[in-house]
Amino acid sequence: MNVTLTRKQAIQMLTKIGAKIEEGTRHTKVTLEIDGKILLRTVFSNGSKDIPTGTAKSIFRELGLGKSIEKCLALRNCPMKREEYIEYLRSEGVI
Repeated sequence: MNVTLTRKQAIQMLTKIGAKIEEGTRHTKVTLEIDGKILLRTVFSNGSKDIPTGTAKSIFRELGLGKSIEKCLALRNCPMKREEYIEYLRSEGVI
């Protein structure tokens, strides 16, 4: 799976699903907790526009979307809403 992710797309996507985002001077820290379970805890640089491919893959995998490129693209491109995302996680047994 090779889904690219820019910093702007990541912030928009993660904010939409309710992640806590802390902007630092050099890095952005992100934590996503749903139903008391931490799904994502990551850090990415503020310096570049593109998130490295390995980090993007890790983000999607931790979000429970690593096996579905369609779901990754839906979340990244914004047609998937928070409620749909949570329902998908429940259907896959992630939460």
